[in-house]
Amino acid sequence: MRALLDVNVLIALLDMQMFDWQQLFDPRQLTDAYLLALAVQHAGVFVTFDHAVPLRAVAGAGAEHLVLI
Repeated sequence: MRALLDVNVLIALLDMQMFDWQQLFDPRQLTDAYLLALAVQHAGVFVTFDHAVPLRAVAGAGAEHLVLI
């Protein structure tokens, strides 16, 4: 429970250095971009069925952060 309250886990959706809003065209992409940003921040992987996840919308995101099923 404590990890959920850890400030280092949080990502601000309005962080202009983390997100490129010009790459987000649909409100549904917001959730994908946020989950991808979490994967980037924690050196993890975002696994999804959605093939429209915009890698360019998240700073530092690369193919190693995204697995499409």
